[in-house]
Amino acid sequence: MIGTPLGQEPHCLEYVKEFGATCLNIEYRLAPEHKFPTAVYDCYYVVEWAANNASALGADLRKGFIVGGASAGGSLSDIVGHMARDAKLDPPITGLCEVIPPGLRVYDVPEKYAPEFVSWHQDMLYGLNREQFTSLHHLYGPDVKSKLFNSFNWPDSPDGKSGHVGLPPVFFQISGMDPLRDGGLIYEKRLREED
Repeated sequence: MIGTPLGQEPHCLEYVKEFGATCLNIEYRLAPEHKFPTAVYDCYYVVEWAANNASALGADLRKGFIVGGASAGGSLSDIVGHMARDAKLDPPITGLCEVIPPGLRVYDVPEKYAPEFVSWHQDMLYGLNREQFTSLHHLYGPDVKSKLFNSFNWPDSPDGKSGHVGLPPVFFQISGMDPLRDGGLIYEKRLREED
């Protein structure tokens, strides 16, 4: 609901300068005008397009194909990673970069992880607070049970493998002063447990 590609432009420029990367900065449609799951599909279609048109962009995806984002973009990156894996995107995504992703929300923390999810109840001094997150969530209008909203609950495969097996490596950057901090930490832990 908030932000523009300009917010990530400095990072993209740094990747280009530092690594010689080709970088696409996805501008997806925002809520409340475009509710869930519009942003998910906008992002996936651009990633799919990039996979099919890399040579026209001067990119060599054999050297790496990384999808990343910050905040909601971190969550969207993770969902796109799951979608691409399931669709057998070719070439495949080789890495996910999730910066301060909202991995779990207070209403969907599995009981076994509840003792570890304390950041929501702490008083954070900086960034978005609980009330702001709740308001933004309401405006986005997600189906909270959908795998396209919360990839933590991505369903297992028909052969019984975890819904997270076969993902590319995931890099997490999580902020200590974020009400959603523990959701990201718990998700990272789950990926390690199910790898």
